[in-house]
Amino acid sequence: MIEHETYRKDTWEPLKHFRSKYDAEFPISESILTSNDITNRRKDMDKNTLNAIRLSILNDDHERVFSYLDLLHFSQSLKLCVNLCEQLNAFDLSQKIAKYIADKESREVMLETYKATNKTAAN
Repeated sequence: MIEHETYRKDTWEPLKHFRSKYDAEFPISESILTSNDITNRRKDMDKNTLNAIRLSILNDDHERVFSYLDLLHFSQSLKLCVNLCEQLNAFDLSQKIAKYIADKESREVMLETYKATNKTAAN
């Protein structure tokens, strides 16, 4: 849902200023969320996901924890997840999550450099 709101903001925000009140698509432009609203919704979703991760740790369902990690939007939430594991005495899981975070960050860096080299090669 958040991705859809981001798409709507990117697509309809530039047209919002040109819509008249009698335009059929004016309500679509009026209900666009601001950047702050989208960020707040992402934070709320991360809070709910962290709670689900906490419950999964308490139930010793470690596989589900990793599926929830992909739903987190902020890197700070990933670090909170490591702290949460340590507080719940799941030290082996916290090490696995820390490795997962490091692998994810290195993969993102590699993708960014790959995209940058392809842009320069194409030009």
